[in-house]
Amino acid sequence: MQNVAEVFAAWPSDAELARDLGVPYPTISAWKQRESIPAAYWWDITRAARNRGHPEISPELLARLHARSPNEQRPAGLEEEMTSEYRYGPKAEADEADAAGKSTGAAHGHFSKWRHLRRSNFASAAEIDAHINALREEWTRR
Repeated sequence: MQNVAEVFAAWPSDAELARDLGVPYPTISAWKQRESIPAAYWWDITRAARNRGHPEISPELLARLHARSPNEQRPAGLEEEMTSEYRYGPKAEADEADAAGKSTGAAHGHFSKWRHLRRSNFASAAEIDAHINALREEWTRR
């Protein structure tokens, strides 16, 4: 397999893949459109593929298909952002947009400015609660 589209082609339809993973059909459509499968689903996809007789779909394959190409440069300041509390944020997106010559906003997707608030960026429910409380305090101050 040479690309993510071939992973999707291992299922008879997107609806079958959605059923196997237990996700809504539009989720699969969005993945296909982005040509990317979120890492949180790699384990489920490999297990479902194995059940359908496709042992060649493995976490290693998915990592290779999603890996950054060697000539693709990291945006300036991204290493600094990656070591911070969040993996994504407004600064990293602005740097990425500047490096690509695009403006922030629609160029990265409808909700990408909220990437740093995704549940996967928090280690525990307590961390989510602390973040929400900090937002409430900020709102009250304003």
